[in-house]
Amino acid sequence: MKPPSPLLRRVLVCALCWALAPAPAGADKGHGADAGGRPNSSGDSGWDDEDRSYDRARRATERGEILPLSEIFERALARFPGRVLEAELERKRGRWVYELKVLDAGGRLFEVYLDASTGEVLEHEETD
Repeated sequence: MKPPSPLLRRVLVCALCWALAPAPAGADKGHGADAGGRPNSSGDSGWDDEDRSYDRARRATERGEILPLSEIFERALARFPGRVLEAELERKRGRWVYELKVLDAGGRLFEVYLDASTGEVLEHEETD
């Protein structure tokens, strides 16, 4: 197995550091959210784009709208064995979609898109 290039290693280290870095205080609250990050009762959903992905995921999981991230990881890694470097929850075409970046043992990086409510792999691509 060929080791990843120095540039790829630097990119992966930066991505991992970014993914693991704690959010600044208050960053997990979107507009229209109360002090606990929950949507307020003003009618605003609190699901603004400025809201943190992990907070949106937590709330959607609590409401039963999407599968827990552990199940999403299991389903993705069953088809794309490796290590998940990044996970992002987005709203696409009216449904919740997880975008995962998976690094396989050979150093290939995949972007895998899964339906967040069913775990179905919608599409994937290998990136450089």
